[in-house]
Amino acid sequence: MFLLYLPLGLVLLFLRIVVGFPVAGILSHVTPTACSTCVFRSFACCCYGNCYRYKTVLPFTEEELLIEQELAGQAAPIMVANHTTEMDVLPIRSKGLLRIMGYDLYTKMKCLQFSPLKFLDIMYIKQTERSEGGGKDRDAVRQQVIDGLAKKGAPPLLVFPEGGLTNGKNGLLQFHKFLFSLNHCVQPIVIEANGGPLPINIDNNMGTTWGNILYYAFQPWQTFTVTYLPPQKRRSNEDALDFARRVMELIGKTKGIAASPFLYRDKRIYSKMKMKLFQQGFRYRFVNKGTLRGRRVHPEEDGGEEVGLPSIAVRTRCGCCTPNVERLTQGVDPLDYLASSIQEAFTDDEGKTRSQIFEGREGERNDDQV
Repeated sequence: MFLLYLPLGLVLLFLRIVVGFPVAGILSHVTPTACSTCVFRSFACCCYGNCYRYKTVLPFTEEELLIEQELAGQAAPIMVANHTTEMDVLPIRSKGLLRIMGYDLYTKMKCLQFSPLKFLDIMYIKQTERSEGGGKDRDAVRQQVIDGLAKKGAPPLLVFPEGGLTNGKNGLLQFHKFLFSLNHCVQPIVIEANGGPLPINIDNNMGTTWGNILYYAFQPWQTFTVTYLPPQKRRSNEDALDFARRVMELIGKTKGIAASPFLYRDKRIYSKMKMKLFQQGFRYRFVNKGTLRGRRVHPEEDGGEEVGLPSIAVRTRCGCCTPNVERLTQGVDPLDYLASSIQEAFTDDEGKTRSQIFEGREGERNDDQV
């Protein structure tokens, strides 16, 4: 199926990148602000095959009704959404004006000078300030955000507080808490993205931006379902982390996934460890009880599973036959081998944990990033 579609996909990729991007860039420079949303949505739908579906959950509780009265028909200053693809901004921008944060290195890339970026009203920040964190660099980014929100008539700021991509199927990464400490109303948004016949999400440790852009242009169409939940505001008995967790749980509940305590850096560490094991030939995935009969599953389905232990299916590089597990793990039980690999990955050279979760400090939440 993929091979049959490949020639058409390459043609679409060429036309959308070589022709579509420059045309959209020119339109972004000549289109009046009042018409920009309509032009952006029309171009995204007609040229890139985007299909958008919008839902709104009406306020129900007395608290939510009071927040709606306070906003008086205006959009909340901050919008937060789950993040499953680099294209998540498109359906929200197609609904109205907004601002997003982006690295200043984009301004130095000549290929993006005539691109749709102007439609997005990007608040440029230095990449080193956001990634390195700490001290004056982190504070400079935060002050830039505060100043941007204070501007009269400024469009809402759209933020993906997970800090990175997930597959959107298992859980949300812990939200960064800074934006929830500013005492602004926050608009929670739930995004469901589907890439037509192919997955729309490319997520790896080698950089996702260009991979997602190219894969997006390769697809025949993409569908996005965007659900706007009732705006929320920090309660008097909540700190910034409590508020962030509450909004996170609202999004997770609507999407039907868990609100995990893990940070984006935890995901990065785990992903690199998993890739290392894959390269060694130890390939696994977590499975439910009673599935994958005939393959190597641990704990054994007929052998008295211990309560609380997950089950993993171990497979070879090709994924089609049962490997010699004892050779791969050097005689160690597969689940114990995986557990020791995780422990090693999350321990630094001094023997200290690299994750707040394993120290029981998840409540101290990442102050080192925006």
